[in-house]
Amino acid sequence: MLHFRPVRQSFAPAAGMVFAAIVFAPPAFAQQAAPQMPAAAPSGDSPQTPHAAGEAPHPQFRVDVNLREIDVVVNDPKGKIATDLGPADFQVLENGQERKLTNFSFIEVTPPPTGAVLQALQERPSLLERFTGVPRRVKTPGSDILAAPVANPRKEDIRRTIAFVFHDTSGPIQSRVRKFIDEQVGPGDMVSIRSVQRSLVPGPHGTTLIRDSMGIFQQFSNDKRQLDAATERIQRTCDFLHSCVADSGGALRSAIESLSLVPGRKAVVYVGMYLGPVASLVNMANRAGVAIYVLNTAPGAVAKPPKPDGKLDDSPPVDFGNATDLARLTGGRRILTDPGFDMTSDLNEVMEDLRGYYLLGFHTLATEADAAPKNPGQRSPPRGLQVKILRAGYTVQFRNGTLAAPETAAPPPPPAGREAELENAMFSIYASDGVHVHLDPMFFTSMPDPKTHKRNPVVRALLDIDGRDLTYADRGDGAKRTTLDVAVAVFNADGTQAGAKNQALNISVPRTPVKNPRLSMQYTVDIPVAGAGSYQVRTAVRDAASRRVGSSYAYLDIPDFNKRKLALSSLVLSLSPESPGAADVRPEWKEFEPGASVLFGCEVFGLKTPGKPPEPPRVEVGVRLYRGGAPVVDIPPAAAGIENKNGMELLTGRVQVPGNLPAGNYEMELIAYDRGEPGKKLSAIQWTDVTVKRSEGGD
Repeated sequence: MLHFRPVRQSFAPAAGMVFAAIVFAPPAFAQQAAPQMPAAAPSGDSPQTPHAAGEAPHPQFRVDVNLREIDVVVNDPKGKIATDLGPADFQVLENGQERKLTNFSFIEVTPPPTGAVLQALQERPSLLERFTGVPRRVKTPGSDILAAPVANPRKEDIRRTIAFVFHDTSGPIQSRVRKFIDEQVGPGDMVSIRSVQRSLVPGPHGTTLIRDSMGIFQQFSNDKRQLDAATERIQRTCDFLHSCVADSGGALRSAIESLSLVPGRKAVVYVGMYLGPVASLVNMANRAGVAIYVLNTAPGAVAKPPKPDGKLDDSPPVDFGNATDLARLTGGRRILTDPGFDMTSDLNEVMEDLRGYYLLGFHTLATEADAAPKNPGQRSPPRGLQVKILRAGYTVQFRNGTLAAPETAAPPPPPAGREAELENAMFSIYASDGVHVHLDPMFFTSMPDPKTHKRNPVVRALLDIDGRDLTYADRGDGAKRTTLDVAVAVFNADGTQAGAKNQALNISVPRTPVKNPRLSMQYTVDIPVAGAGSYQVRTAVRDAASRRVGSSYAYLDIPDFNKRKLALSSLVLSLSPESPGAADVRPEWKEFEPGASVLFGCEVFGLKTPGKPPEPPRVEVGVRLYRGGAPVVDIPPAAAGIENKNGMELLTGRVQVPGNLPAGNYEMELIAYDRGEPGKKLSAIQWTDVTVKRSEGGD
């Protein structure tokens, strides 16, 4: 179903539509950083500079094959990243000879933590928390300190990308990683949760296939709902239906490959004892600009006790396997950690390292006669690299290689053709915004089966496409026409495809008296899925004339509606008729002005209706808006009306956005209480993202 309309005015779609079928199934559903199609900038636009405000820092490499640039992280005696150093504080040695720095700069990836974030990081644990490793804070939707909105970052928005690879999946580690995600993953961060376990599944003709056991959960995201679900899954990657094999080296290799084309600061955090290969992974990580950190949680992997005189033994700890070399040679660190509270502190140290770095440039020995080979065809001798910091008590980390490939390297060829461009955008780590598209995935249920009375979930993808990004041609009668390619795919938790829709739409826009209207196109597609569980929805939209592409993706967790348990479908929000609204505020994108009256509704299942005849359901609903780790709007539970419509029980209500609420991103939590059986605490929670936006003409 397609609706094409400007603000406050509806248009009918064109009668002619071309339909096509497609199956999106990349190998193992591994999310890669795919190259982006170059989008033609609108006339009058100028390209952004690499260091424009709000962009991720991208170091510039000189076109000089003899210039070597390395990234260096320096920590002060307290373990904090040092930001006030100058060229005179560094000494760079290559093959034992000092090299003169030709360029020097400090790149700040993210600003230092302040306010509530800093307070959370400095919070001391209770004794119970320290000994059990379980955070005492109870997690609620939106309780993250940074209150990052659920969004798809663009390439220029990404600051840090971190891939966690878990060998140790114990409960305390799971809770610590969740605490880290809630409190330290910000809007410019992308995180992937992976396991060293690989699933063995039957293949064709009696063969066995090896798959990543995390499925959709190992993909990079800043959606904390998906990341929290991924931390719960790392303990359940294998079951009685699937055999597994541990492959630490393969898991690290896959993580590094997925980071190879990602911008910003990049790191792999390996949790557990590592005994796999080193040399090939070090070379691979250095070429990709990836630092590897190893948090060793193996029993007995603890720091040496103090000497009898009370002084600490500063000799290197006993190494387990090759983990120290793996970390040191890639610019990371190997840290002996405890799955309890110590792991929180160690993760803080990793994030501190990734906050910024020094970029040092120098000419290599290859430019000098003493480094040239004496015989034709003979290779130059290997060049060892040392970086020393000349301040007492300071420590330095650097990789055994350059930061990245020089700009002279040939870029990968762009995808060719409609299908390749859609698939490339759909599976990219970062969102494409050549065409601005807002994806709002929801779920509801089918009608009950006449025999089994069971319902099946249905995923509904609602797309709102900005018509200003499309190219229009005159139709001859004053109307306009355009062609739009839309692809939507839903994936199961294991990464297999649950369903997809791919359409080429020929759209006519009738003549309208409105000058330069902000056209908005709504596209809706329903895809039935097999049952309850975790799903991911991905979409790509392409303007056929300009080949500009937009993309978006989102995570869904669908409860089992067939159980005799209170459950809610997705929340639907709309602006009440009495609220005037504003032209530059989009309720269809869940944007509302302060003071607006917002209607909400959802389908409710499992209500208790005791007695004969059954009593009417009695439901109370409470609503909260979260931001910054605490509720900013709290509406206590009150009686709510339940409407039975076509066999569905609908819960509806309204919430008033406070007039003094600051603009920004919020999480709306709705809690429904079933009072049908006194004495029983029956409740269900559903929540969604809300943006409070002041119109351009407002205060």
